[in-house]
Amino acid sequence: MHDGAHIAAHIVTTPFGKLGTERRTVNVTPCDDTDRMTRRPEETRVQVRQAYRYAIDPTFEQAIALRSHIGGTRFVYNALLGLVKANWDENRTKKSVGIEVTEADYLGTSHLDLQKLWYESREELAPWWSENGSSTYNYACLNLSKAFTNHRKGRAKFPTFKRRGQGGSVSFLTSAVRLADSHHVRITRIGEIKT
Repeated sequence: MHDGAHIAAHIVTTPFGKLGTERRTVNVTPCDDTDRMTRRPEETRVQVRQAYRYAIDPTFEQAIALRSHIGGTRFVYNALLGLVKANWDENRTKKSVGIEVTEADYLGTSHLDLQKLWYESREELAPWWSENGSSTYNYACLNLSKAFTNHRKGRAKFPTFKRRGQGGSVSFLTSAVRLADSHHVRITRIGEIKT
């Protein structure tokens, strides 16, 4: 489009009850003087999703399951940080003694490297790993990878171990969380939680 062009947009909103993701369909039509006279304007549809936060009211059993997921996230973060740190310390010691250390001797800190490390060592480190959802461990790997990236880019100190009293959090994949109705959220492995 050239200078002076404008866009006409029509927004259609369809909410899901009182709570939930709101879907908006936006019809975008490029319009300028020559388009109107020479040809029919093309229309593009764009869907926008809006997220919401919920205050949940879990039962006693659901609260225990949520704490288990939070603890699993913290455990995996700390376990992988411990493995990487031990590997790096071992390689540093080898270098100081004069043993040649290659780049392949170091454990990687990307999200995929940490996930691979978790999959290889989870049976030994945490035989209870199957009690929680897989996104629990995925987000621990992702958060640790971000911490290493921030350290490498000089935006933060070297990652530290998480302590139990620091609050903690857990994230779930989009497919693991669904709205049951306007007053309940369904989370895989936990059940329907009142909002």
